[in-house]
Amino acid sequence: LSLEMGVPLYIARDMFDNYDLHQGFELERVFGIQNKVADKAALRRLIGWRASPTARRMLAKFPALDLLCGRHFVAERPGTTIKHFAKTSGDAYLHGYWQSERFFGRYQCRIRSAFSFATSPDPFNSALLSNIAAHRSASVHIRRGDYLTSTNAAIYSQCSPEYYISSMALLEERVGSLKFFVFSDDPVWATEFFADKGYDCQVISHNKGALSFNDMRLMSACDHHIIANSSFSWWGAWLNPKSDKIVIAPREWMAGTPSLHIVPNSWLQR
Repeated sequence: LSLEMGVPLYIARDMFDNYDLHQGFELERVFGIQNKVADKAALRRLIGWRASPTARRMLAKFPALDLLCGRHFVAERPGTTIKHFAKTSGDAYLHGYWQSERFFGRYQCRIRSAFSFATSPDPFNSALLSNIAAHRSASVHIRRGDYLTSTNAAIYSQCSPEYYISSMALLEERVGSLKFFVFSDDPVWATEFFADKGYDCQVISHNKGALSFNDMRLMSACDHHIIANSSFSWWGAWLNPKSDKIVIAPREWMAGTPSLHIVPNSWLQR
């Protein structure tokens, strides 16, 4: 939007201050992206009482509260498109995931350039990149972990084993035999599951903690992708610039809800 309107972009990072899931805010460390920061004082000047993290979450979560948002607070809604922002004048605070090409598709080359990994891979990951390049390859991302908790199971769909096996079969039907590089937060389960399925699979399990971003780097280097309903594998597939890539994504992102605009039109849904 800042490119579309020719205005500066500031990032409100305060909600990451006590964020202990995954690795927190990593744009600078992983990609070298250094955006200007909208501090709490700037937020209060712009959106007043809405600057409270609790208020922002509530306003973004419940469309019925739109009348309380004011003209400077823009929350992502299912029907929001880039055209909605044509009505935005002056400074604005945007709250949402914005994980859809409908918002940034025309700037994809600039965005892929910005999301370039800032550091060179270590020797182990460098060898894996060479191995990926030496084969007709596909990444497979399996997210279990926190998705299996009772709270998240009611929010996020869980990709079934059949989803992965049928997607792998479809890819090989389309492009021939493949080497599948499997990424998962539960590598033990993944290793056991694929052991007798007849596919050439290599489970990647060494990138942990602060080095987890390397899995996204490895994913993006593969020719094709089978993703989970996870933004991590979504970006791993999207950052692959190959025009002939095949990406397979689940039909449901949230439990009981179609993927809608999250999945690009060029990707397959199963």
